Amino acid sequence: SKEHVDLPKVKASEWSLGDRITYGNGRSERVIKVDGGKKVFWKKTKTTKFTTSHNFIEPQLHYESKTRILDKEVINFGGSDYPDALWPLKIGNSVNIYYNNAYANLKVGEFFKKTMRNVECSVDETATVQVLIGRFDTYVVNCYSIGKTGKKGTKNTYYYAPDIDHWVLKITKTRKKQYEKELMRLVRGVRWLSKNERKSLRISLQNVMENNQTGQKNIWQSKDGKTIVESYPTKTMKLETGGFCRNYIQIIKRDKISRSAGLLCRNSDKKWASPKRERVKELGFKGFF
Repeated sequence: SKEHVDLPKVKASEWSLGDRITYGNGRSERVIKVDGGKKVFWKKTKTTKFTTSHNFIEPQLHYESKTRILDKEVINFGGSDYPDALWPLKIGNSVNIYYNNAYANLKVGEFFKKTMRNVECSVDETATVQVLIGRFDTYVVNCYSIGKTGKKGTKNTYYYAPDIDHWVLKITKTRKKQYEKELMRLVRGVRWLSKNERKSLRISLQNVMENNQTGQKNIWQSKDGKTIVESYPTKTMKLETGGFCRNYIQIIKRDKISRSAGLLCRNSDKKWASPKRERVKELGFKGFF
């Protein structure tokens, strides 16, 4: 369901070492390095890595796999200052992003020279959406690729949730197809905690998922008292198989506040985990909520 909702202005979020995203198809990406506050280095698989900025509308700066390499360099924001005119998010904000694009196909040894591309993004409305990761109030950001003649091409629509500083749903429309990508889990890294503290925090979340009622908060605290984590379930779903899945939120308070969220399902041994990639479709979440 999508409905209008009033939202405050939102500042651009920042990624940290250890942050991890899991999508509805079960694939995960994690932050392995943050360089100088500008570049974020991600690992997708053993052989696939990519680099982004903190700004989700900017083109992926670098991508490499066994078969291809992509390089993109932002050269202009249509006259506006970095991070760009879209932020803080507010309905009516828009920006043009100009970037150079280079591509190499390693399978056949083809290398394409840099070409300039243009993407036009705007914050058009707000909406409440229900996806795997939960139910969130979002800003709707539309980004179009602009051709040499000024004609609009591929459209990416992002549903950006201020509650977790990330989009929860991305819809890509080309001339021939439409693709949907939804978040199933977003886990913020807590690398400053000791190994034992991180284990204790994981056990705490397991207990919350097993025992707490919807909305019932649990407070976890680090030994030095400087990290406080609030965890609570936000929705419980019973499956046709008789099993259970729950959405949850974790609010991590230290020098700043960050949030984790996700969908976890109960295994036969009473452990709560993200459903395996091959099982997501079996769960039948489309239209289930």
